[in-house]
Amino acid sequence: MDPNVDRLCGSASIAKHDGNCARAEGLLLEALALANDKRDRADVEHLLAVLLQEMGRAVDCEDHARKAIELEDRVVLLANHLMFLAQHLWRATRYAEALPFVERALPLYAQGWGPSHSETRYMLSCTEFVCRKLGHETRAAEYHRQAHHDESQALLPSSPL
Repeated sequence: MDPNVDRLCGSASIAKHDGNCARAEGLLLEALALANDKRDRADVEHLLAVLLQEMGRAVDCEDHARKAIELEDRVVLLANHLMFLAQHLWRATRYAEALPFVERALPLYAQGWGPSHSETRYMLSCTEFVCRKLGHETRAAEYHRQAHHDESQALLPSSPL
């Protein structure tokens, strides 16, 4: 990360920890203005999304979360950004909107961590949860089976359900 962007993000973290969210937001916006690298921008957008969620600014949070997804090219971080947005949406009971993000993240976790890694299994459980909330019991049961499947066998189907 660019040293100036990193410094601003560090200062924003301290301000957030000290309870000065407005200052943290200002510092992150300043970092975003300085960030030229696509990955730096993705990182700062995600930090802004997290901060804004904690501040109760759902619309702004969602906007920055979507920007982080658009910018990200690192597999595991993209999966994390997708899951952050999915969780943000399902907390707002927007399950139908959350499902594509969860299902998009799932193969990325399997690619980045492996199909039997605990993070991948947790994401399978999250996908099951969203499917159940939507009444997609057959899909939910398949994700449940995959999350609890024997580790020696492949967990994810080669085609979407």
